[in-house]
Amino acid sequence: MKKIDMATIEPYYKIIGAFCGLFALMIRMYGDFTAIFLYPGYDPTVDMVSFLGSGSGHLYFNFGLMCSALIIMPFYISIAYVLRNEFPENAKLIRSYKIISLLSALSVFLIGFFLALSNIIPNQLIYDFHAFFAIIAFLSGAYSNVVLGSLMKKSTRFLKIFAYLSYAVAILSILFLITWHALIEWVSTYVMIFSQILLSVYMIIKKM
Repeated sequence: MKKIDMATIEPYYKIIGAFCGLFALMIRMYGDFTAIFLYPGYDPTVDMVSFLGSGSGHLYFNFGLMCSALIIMPFYISIAYVLRNEFPENAKLIRSYKIISLLSALSVFLIGFFLALSNIIPNQLIYDFHAFFAIIAFLSGAYSNVVLGSLMKKSTRFLKIFAYLSYAVAILSILFLITWHALIEWVSTYVMIFSQILLSVYMIIKKM
């Protein structure tokens, strides 16, 4: 039996996560914009993102949240893998990035889950669970993006723009948690999505 040459397949193995990230983000945006289209009078300057989870297009929005959150997990693991190879001395920090990023993804899944459940069983406690996991998602997202930014700033494999975008996501996430303003939530969410799309495409092109 011929032995598999790992050096040959490794570059393609690494970009699986990037493809997962890109696919997940496409699902998320499809769910968001379909739900907005089906929500008469929706205004992102005053209406929170989660309002879409109980509007006419709630099935699209909640499905997009839950599916994208699960599919994007290999993307975070892939980034951690690439960074660990470049910065073995920061193994513990990178491990914390991976764990907290996965926690953020799991929290997004639970946001969608509890929003979907609240449409079946209208209950304030269920909706409060959604709000709790939204706070966890933004906090964990802020932490993981600070770590990501600090590593990418000194990386020779990634463009510096990814570090600055990561810092921007972290700042906007904290700003939203302080103000709880709908427009800041939207800006924070889509700066993150935009930065992750760019990063996914970059990793695919560079076969990381």
